[in-house]
Amino acid sequence: MKNIHIKNIVISLMFTLPHVIINPHLFSLLTFFPSLIFGYLYIGSGSIIAPFVFHLFSNLFFQLYLIHKL
Repeated sequence: MKNIHIKNIVISLMFTLPHVIINPHLFSLLTFFPSLIFGYLYIGSGSIIAPFVFHLFSNLFFQLYLIHKL
């Protein structure tokens, strides 16, 4: 595959699949969208640091959101 966008979509689907298997809820499918961002952050920065930091803050935000909703 030469198209970087198709590669990112395929890898994002692969990233989403275990999330859906572990937690078979429709909400788990939403991991696809941050995964796209992770991919583009990696492509743009050339480093895993940017997607790592984004993933960290995404998880923190999600956990804080859940804490306040419950």
